[in-house]
Amino acid sequence: MDIREQHSFLALLVESFRLINRSFSVLLVFAGCAVVGYALLTALLLIKVHPLLVSLLQMLFSSFLGVVLIRLFAARAEGDNISLSDTAAGSILPTVYTIIFGLMCGAVGLACAVIAQLLGKTVTAILAIPAVLALIFVMIRLVFTHIIIAAREQNPIAALLHSWQLTSGRFFYTLGILLISGILPTLFLHAVGYGLYVAIPLYFPNSFSLVHPSVLWICVGIVILLCWIGLWLSMMAYLVLVFLNLDYQDNRSGGLADQAAINMPQPQMVQAPTSVIMQSDSEAPQTETAQPQIQQPQEVQIVRASVKTHSSDESIEQHLEQVYQPTSQDTVEYAEEDRMPTILFDDDMARQMEENRRKWEEEKAKSRQRNHHDDDGNTSTIKMSK
Repeated sequence: MDIREQHSFLALLVESFRLINRSFSVLLVFAGCAVVGYALLTALLLIKVHPLLVSLLQMLFSSFLGVVLIRLFAARAEGDNISLSDTAAGSILPTVYTIIFGLMCGAVGLACAVIAQLLGKTVTAILAIPAVLALIFVMIRLVFTHIIIAAREQNPIAALLHSWQLTSGRFFYTLGILLISGILPTLFLHAVGYGLYVAIPLYFPNSFSLVHPSVLWICVGIVILLCWIGLWLSMMAYLVLVFLNLDYQDNRSGGLADQAAINMPQPQMVQAPTSVIMQSDSEAPQTETAQPQIQQPQEVQIVRASVKTHSSDESIEQHLEQVYQPTSQDTVEYAEEDRMPTILFDDDMARQMEENRRKWEEEKAKSRQRNHHDDDGNTSTIKMSK
C-alpha cells in the first residue's frame, strides 16, 4: 500500500496488521531490548537506589521506547527499512519533546484542579459535564500530537497546532478511529476471558488450576498475552498510518504542493531569430523567420554576427563592399541552435578573394588575347576555292 495515496479507514486497519507482520523480526529485537532495560531498572531498586530516581528513569525509558516504536512504524509505512539502531539514535530529541509535552499536560491538569478547588463543589458540579465534553473535544483534536512529535520531530507547540489543523473538519472521523483502536483490544480480552470462563468448567475442570498451573495452560496464557500485545501494537500502528495518510492528503491539497506549483518558473514565449540571406542583385533578399518556440531554462548565448551571401561572377565587388561595410539590415545575431549555413568573412579571406579576383581578371584578359590571335591566324590561312 502506498501511504501517500488516499485510503479508507478499513483499508488502513488491515494494513496495520500487515505492518506488524512485516516488522515482526524488528519488534522481537525491540521487545528484547525493552525487557533488558526494565530488568536493569528493577536491579537499581535491589541495590537500594532511591525510588524517585528509579521512577524518573522509568519514565524516561518508557517515553524513549514509545518514540522509537512510533518512528519505527512510520518508517516501515513509508517504505524506509531503517534499522532499529538508527531509529533509536534519531529518537533522542523527540523524546525530550515528548517529556516537555507531558509536563505541559501535567501543568494544565494541575491548573484545572486548582480552578475547580477555588470554584467550590457546587460550581464544579454544575460545570462538570460541559468541562468533560470540552476536554473530550480537545483530546480528540490533539490526538496526533504525540505521533507528530515522534515522527516529524516537531516541538510540542508546533505539534499541537499541526494536530489541531489536521483534525479540522474530521472530528467524527477521528472519533471513529479512536473508538476502533480502543475497542478492539478490549473486545479481544473480553471475548477470550468469556470463552475461557465458559470452556474451562465444561471441558477442563480437572486440568486447570490457578494455584498450580500446568505447562499447557502456561503456554496458553503466553499465547493470549502475545496476541493481546500484537493487537495493541497493531492499534498503535493503525493510528500512525491514519496520521500519515491524513498528513499526505493535506500536503497534496494545499500547503507544500501548492506553494511548489506557485514557485515553479513558467515557460515564456520568445521570438526566434531572423536570418537574412543575401542573393544576387537581380533577386530580392529573402527573410526566413522560424516559428516561436518555448524558451528552455538554460541560458541562450549569442556567439557571433554574420552576413550570408550568394555571390556570382558579375557581382563580386558589390558583395565585397557589403562585407566590408555591412548595414544593420544585413547583420544577424543567432544562437548556437541556428543551423542555417553561414559564411564568415575576415581580413585574410577578403585579401584571398581579392587576389583570386585579380588572377581571374588576368586569366580572362589572357583568354581574350588568345582568342583574338586565333581569330587573326585563321583568317590569314583561309583559301578561297573557285
